[in-house]
Amino acid sequence: MKIFLSITVIAALFVFSQCAQQMAPSGGIRDLYPPTLDTNKLTPAIPANFSTNFDANEIVLQFNEYFVLDKPLKNIIITPVPSQKS
Repeated sequence: MKIFLSITVIAALFVFSQCAQQMAPSGGIRDLYPPTLDTNKLTPAIPANFSTNFDANEIVLQFNEYFVLDKPLKNIIITPVPSQKS
């Protein structure tokens, strides 16, 4: 009886230890199109495109999909360079 129980426990451990192959997640399908300003919104960008004399403290851009911005000070280019207000 002890031998049968021992063999059963060893077989169960062997079967359950090999139940799945461990690997990194695939990450989903490849993203072919970059995020764009969401033109379905009433105001996709504040200020509006080609605005002049903008004096607010904040710029709002609404995109058509969610994304994580890595290193924004390095990856966002604003031209011409805004002047610093004192």
